[in-house]
Amino acid sequence: MFSKAYILVRMAIANIFSSLLNLFVGLVLLFGAAILVIGGSVFSTLDDAMSKSIIGSITGHLQVYGAGSKDPLEIYGRVDGSDSNLSPIDDFKSLKAQLLTIPNVKQVVPMGAATAIVSTGNTVDVTLEKLRTLYRNQADAKTALPPDEFERQSHSLEAHAINMVKVIATDLDRAKELAADAVDVRSSEAVAIAGAEKFWQTFDDDPLGHLEFLENRVAPLAADADLLFIRYLGTDLEAYQKSFDRLTVVEGTQVPPGRQGILLPRFFSEEYLKLKNARRLDKIKDARAAGRRLNDASDKELQRFVKENQSQTREIVLQLDGIATATAVKKLQTFLSTADSNLPTLLSTFFSVTDETFDARYRFFYDELAPMLSMYRVRVGDTMTLRSFGRSGSIQTAVVKVYGIVELRGLEKSPLAGANALLDIITFRELYGFLTAEKRAEQEQMKAAAAAKSISRASAEAELFGGGDSLVEEVKPEAITADVETDRPDEKRQPKAFNDDVYAVSEIDEGVVLNAAILLHDGSYGAQQKTREEIERLFTSQ
Repeated sequence: MFSKAYILVRMAIANIFSSLLNLFVGLVLLFGAAILVIGGSVFSTLDDAMSKSIIGSITGHLQVYGAGSKDPLEIYGRVDGSDSNLSPIDDFKSLKAQLLTIPNVKQVVPMGAATAIVSTGNTVDVTLEKLRTLYRNQADAKTALPPDEFERQSHSLEAHAINMVKVIATDLDRAKELAADAVDVRSSEAVAIAGAEKFWQTFDDDPLGHLEFLENRVAPLAADADLLFIRYLGTDLEAYQKSFDRLTVVEGTQVPPGRQGILLPRFFSEEYLKLKNARRLDKIKDARAAGRRLNDASDKELQRFVKENQSQTREIVLQLDGIATATAVKKLQTFLSTADSNLPTLLSTFFSVTDETFDARYRFFYDELAPMLSMYRVRVGDTMTLRSFGRSGSIQTAVVKVYGIVELRGLEKSPLAGANALLDIITFRELYGFLTAEKRAEQEQMKAAAAAKSISRASAEAELFGGGDSLVEEVKPEAITADVETDRPDEKRQPKAFNDDVYAVSEIDEGVVLNAAILLHDGSYGAQQKTREEIERLFTSQ
């Protein structure tokens, strides 16, 4: 056997080298075979890696949605940011049970995507809310701080608020210099009142009243609030974590089972919630790592980042109270070797980075200045107010707690896949306008209490405005009190506490969804096609 192979190899070599034409043809065939094998292997590996990233992050192997949908399902949303008009799947529990009868179906995960509006508030709002929370907690014996600690924290926050008022007053003076009518008279009056010593001397006499004045009259003048759009995916968060292996919690924790909450994508948090000066420094660092240089005048983006950091230092100045401002000034004076004591000027000089100074200033910012600043508008443990247009067109609102920051391995920098927040399915239904079990029960109670009944169109006018019934009861008008009376006078209806936003796990499958991801035991292409055909036969036969 080996002797025959030896002879065949010798004959082949002899034929190839017998003429230059044979040698050329042999080399062409060898090169073509190598390209085919290597190229095929590379593309197959890339296709496999991309498939695993997408399947293991959000789509699953297959997706099902209502046959009556007006639009096709678009997992990552439309280019214009609008949502697909999908027909709701009213009975997910039944759908899931039917799909699990197919042998290759491993898991069915409920889903529904939409877009919400998030207002992060400005820097003044954040500080005033901290001060309001401090005073409210102090009024409750369960959360009250020791007197010394309360006094320390309240004085620190009040000093911070005073510093903010001074910064806003300076901004108004500069605006007046540019145009005499650029500042409203009421705005100037509000800042003058908030900047007077008498205002802060009487602050402890009525802290909530003073805070209301600051929030309504002064805070709106610091126009650095962001109105953001965030795309969220409502799902069974526990099943999602088990089914999609690309999901990684990089900060915080998963939302506990039975709790309403949200997981923010790291891409969104870094791009939109991070302190803008810090984010620009990060982008410059990444660009330089990729070979771009600040001294390249043709790189307009990097030049823009530097100029914006130089001119937009207001948010940093507003965040620092008197003590922190003095500390920051001293650190910058030492680092920059200057005697200038004006913080905005020092920051502008500091952010005038070049290729030679960038690395040192980047480290100094994160080592020395960042610990004194609030780097993110929303952090783990905070609450977010989501406002979304439900299916009726009216705005639905939900307050949810941020439990963690997540990213999808392989799609970390994708603006589409990396920007989807994960929301519990119960809150999704509330935002979308579907009745939850709690809302349905509340609605029935309201109907019963109001003795509501159905009437025909023909008798509507007579029922509402006519009829000769005798007077049932005459009541006297009374002033409306802050407390809402219940059926029993000894009880008051208390607002639902945020920590009570829990639900029964069984509610996940019993409600409405827009679509569902299907995970398979065998995810090969052939198995996917076969399972898809079985699903189509299952529902077309009904």
